[in-house]
Amino acid sequence: MFEATLIKEIFAVVFHPEGEFVDPRESAERVFVCGSLMAPAFLSGRIGRPAAMVPATARGHSRGWGEADGKRFHFLREDAEGTTQGMALLGLSDEEIRELEKFEQVPETRRRANIEICVGDIVLPGITYLANK
Repeated sequence: MFEATLIKEIFAVVFHPEGEFVDPRESAERVFVCGSLMAPAFLSGRIGRPAAMVPATARGHSRGWGEADGKRFHFLREDAEGTTQGMALLGLSDEEIRELEKFEQVPETRRRANIEICVGDIVLPGITYLANK
């Protein structure tokens, strides 16, 4: 079961497993996702546990569609005029991030990139996975 905790100072709501609140301002990494990894059950199946997440926006990015190994997939790409809604995953270990990178097919299909994400009323550094050029 997930809880929702409002952080009034930044007007952000964090969704997290019971008793496992993670403040996005204090998370070692914030991983921005905008597809299947936003679904708690799907994410848990990838990393082996439920994880905290907060709604987030990636400015300067948009979703696109591509194909790899004969399968269609969506991806995030740089777009100066774009804005993409998604979630920032919080409190992940280095090992869990490596599992996400396997899922995102880094480096074959996507590449890890540093971005700024809007969480509530603030902007924080984060990482995401962009389509290879």
